[in-house]
Amino acid sequence: MALLPRPPIMQAVFRISSKTKSKYSTSKAPEVFDELISNINARYIMVSHNNTAHKGAGRSNAKISNDEIIKSLSKRGNVKVFSEKFQVFTTGKTNIKDHKELLYLVEVDK
Repeated sequence: MALLPRPPIMQAVFRISSKTKSKYSTSKAPEVFDELISNINARYIMVSHNNTAHKGAGRSNAKISNDEIIKSLSKRGNVKVFSEKFQVFTTGKTNIKDHKELLYLVEVDK
């Protein structure tokens, strides 16, 4: 009995196309966030973010830090920050402690 030849092994790597990938998912996130905040025409600005800028796996980390968010928002007015403990979603491979959801509130004066 003759064995059939094995099909070639193929490996697929799925990556987000640079054409569809948001700049908020790249190292340009602080720059595009600053531009967005500078162009908002509103009395108040509220931003929700988490504190994972330097936690967990590098590919899952936030691309903009707490300090960068505050720096951009401060250009528009006084920033108030509120935080709430939050259970991080994980597949079990990452242990993130002290995870928080942060709310930044600015009453625009500039």
